[in-house]
Amino acid sequence: MYFNDIKKNDKTYLRLISKFNQDFPKPLNLQEEKKLFFSALENGEIYNPQMLFDFKVFDEEILSKLKKIEIDSKNDLYGFKQLFNERLKTKYYEIKCYNTWGTIISTDYALKYLGKPSYFLLMKAKLFCKTYQRKVVKVKKISQEYLAKELKSYVKELTGDDIKIEFTKMFSKVSIFPANKKIKINKDEKFTNLDLERLKVHEIGVHYMRYFNGRKFIPEILKTGTSNYLETEEGLAAYVEELKGVSSQAQLFIYAGRVIATYYSLKMSFYEVFMILKKYGFKDKDAFTITFRAKRNLCDTSQPGGFTKDYVYFSGYYKIKDYVKGDIEKLKDLFIGKIKLKDLKILSKFLEKNKNKIRTIFD
Repeated sequence: MYFNDIKKNDKTYLRLISKFNQDFPKPLNLQEEKKLFFSALENGEIYNPQMLFDFKVFDEEILSKLKKIEIDSKNDLYGFKQLFNERLKTKYYEIKCYNTWGTIISTDYALKYLGKPSYFLLMKAKLFCKTYQRKVVKVKKISQEYLAKELKSYVKELTGDDIKIEFTKMFSKVSIFPANKKIKINKDEKFTNLDLERLKVHEIGVHYMRYFNGRKFIPEILKTGTSNYLETEEGLAAYVEELKGVSSQAQLFIYAGRVIATYYSLKMSFYEVFMILKKYGFKDKDAFTITFRAKRNLCDTSQPGGFTKDYVYFSGYYKIKDYVKGDIEKLKDLFIGKIKLKDLKILSKFLEKNKNKIRTIFD
């Protein structure tokens, strides 16, 4: 009876959001605005990119129906009713953020479901950047075809799944879509042997394996993700990279920069955030990319406001590290599905009953 109620509400929830494109709108003129920005910078002038977006808003009527769904959390044997209600709330704000994309109002909704970096985290990020030292590492270039072959083989080895590879243009170098059994590789990027080893751990060992375990159970939320699971998801990936000896200090440097950009974007313009990152040692290309990610929800980036998602990569890493305290066995429960650290207490009975079904990269 308990799981029947969960299954019924999952079905309603998934039907309502099925038409919601979870990829936030991307600008149509990023490259043109990037050229204008650097041209102005070279001439000692200030220019804040003006972004153009083309997207369809999510049906507000469906959104109102989504808001009305709620499970009575009484007799919540395994904690899934609580997690479902929490997810409903954050999903509502996520879609409102999407529907107001391009305007300052989207920042208000982003803050409601993503939060923002604390001053303490900002100081931690700044200290990391100040003490960071670039290292020259010997690498071997590999072809995209070889990368694809190895990633596909590793998924097969860990899970038995056959996945598809798609070469396409996108912002990230590689993205994994476990629900579709697909990996997308940026056809404009170049890769090395170190990239391969890190991607095997990060994308497959953590992201794919958390989904793989989650799909074994009735509650869809273990596959689709509990509210704000991303912080734990990315923090866990970064920490497991470290344990496997494939972590990149250069990547953590980028993560720290994202915290700085996110913090200041809420009150400053694109240009001002960019110049702050330059003071912390970021090269022009990286400073622009990090700043754009922080201001990506605005058409007029001279305005204060931003999309606060990016701070969780850095904060998540340290939260996982603090949680584990050297005891790697504590990581296993986090592989039950796409959950966050705080969910462990809520799901304690369910975890105790299903520990033997969890597979990890450490097995």
